[in-house]
Amino acid sequence: MPYSNVWQVNPDGTGLKQLTHMPAKHNAGFASYSPDGKKIVLQSDIKPGGGALFTMDANGTHLARIVSDQPAALLSDWGSSS
Repeated sequence: MPYSNVWQVNPDGTGLKQLTHMPAKHNAGFASYSPDGKKIVLQSDIKPGGGALFTMDANGTHLARIVSDQPAALLSDWGSSS
């Protein structure tokens, strides 16, 4: 079974960079940049307890869980900034 990570790539296909490094059997995905481009929100099963949402810096550092134990927490979006 394939597992997933979050990657960054330029619009022209260059500059591929892996931002998350999930251990085997874990996934990270459904990532979305914050309106200012400084943070990313994503879903991952890296921590026990069902669906979890995380934020991290746009360069892939400082992964922090912000929502846990929510089985329906699958997709994320920053929403409107206004």
